[in-house]
Amino acid sequence: MKKSKAVISLLTASAMTVGLMSTGTVAFAAEESTSDLNVMLETPVQSLDPQQATDGTSFEVIADYTDGLMQMDSDGQAVPAIAESYDLSDDGLTYTFHLRDDAQWSNGDPVTASDFVFGWQRAVDPDVASEYAYMLSDIGQVENAAEIIAGEKDKSELGVTAVDDKTLEVKLNVPVSYFLSLMYFPTFYPVNEAFFESCADTFGTSPETTLSNGAFVLDTYEPAATEIHLTKNADYYDADNISLPGLNYQVIQDSQQALMSYQTGDLDLTLVNGEQVDQVEDDPEFMTIGAGYLWYVSPNISAVPELANLNIRQVLCTPQRYPIHLFVFFRVYLFHSETLPHRQMKVFHPKIQFRRHILF
Repeated sequence: MKKSKAVISLLTASAMTVGLMSTGTVAFAAEESTSDLNVMLETPVQSLDPQQATDGTSFEVIADYTDGLMQMDSDGQAVPAIAESYDLSDDGLTYTFHLRDDAQWSNGDPVTASDFVFGWQRAVDPDVASEYAYMLSDIGQVENAAEIIAGEKDKSELGVTAVDDKTLEVKLNVPVSYFLSLMYFPTFYPVNEAFFESCADTFGTSPETTLSNGAFVLDTYEPAATEIHLTKNADYYDADNISLPGLNYQVIQDSQQALMSYQTGDLDLTLVNGEQVDQVEDDPEFMTIGAGYLWYVSPNISAVPELANLNIRQVLCTPQRYPIHLFVFFRVYLFHSETLPHRQMKVFHPKIQFRRHILF
């Protein structure tokens, strides 16, 4: 069968450093796929530890094999994942999540409320030094998170409690209207404590030191790998809606090589840089989709003595006096649709993705 192509262009803007990136559900209507989806990655995975990862590539792969309490639907709304339902107190300060009975880890262990408690406590533990610890404190406003991060309280005092194996209670300092949306950010993912302790320092460095509770199971990976493979998780609670048998990632940092790999059929999905748009924009199935990005400058003030000068900092923050030029580039994804399923399916579980880079 001849492979038809769908081309998706993502428009966004870049300043001097990368900030927040969000993605949506990739869903298609077609018949079930019998072959893996071959996907291009721009950069290697940096970490498969959900509380340590900070880059979009790592988050994407982690999200392929891990579910949080909630996930995002095709309309961008938070819907149940590991949490089958939840209750919110009248004052908006207490969430009670009720976990699915059929959610399990790939080693056969059930997913429990304690797995979330352990993962969240790791996220705020000063000894772990998670770069996204502030997602629980400043952003999520989880009770005592800020004090634990500052070393003023023990991690056991974090406002998250396993009432029983299938009931998780979360207490907040103030009502947070977007709190459910945070639940599909990887820093909030569960970690099986017994498995983590058995891996020691090797956690997340190989298929043998990762556990899945999501749509796929990692079966080929090593640090700095240029190829990563995942296989459909037959024990996933929503396996009937996962039509792909597997995902095959290839790290290709040269965009021209990636485009050639797509054209020869080695890739089913690839990113095309701005200068290549002219080559594909006349494709009859070319589509342009706006991506949600927030770009920000994060100067390392303590390492640059000149930035102690208030006037210099004001100049950097005043575009009229010292413009920081933005440029627009296109992110174009090409899909071989023959490899994609014909009914609603999840290629990736959508997650809010953060990338932070130091400017100086």
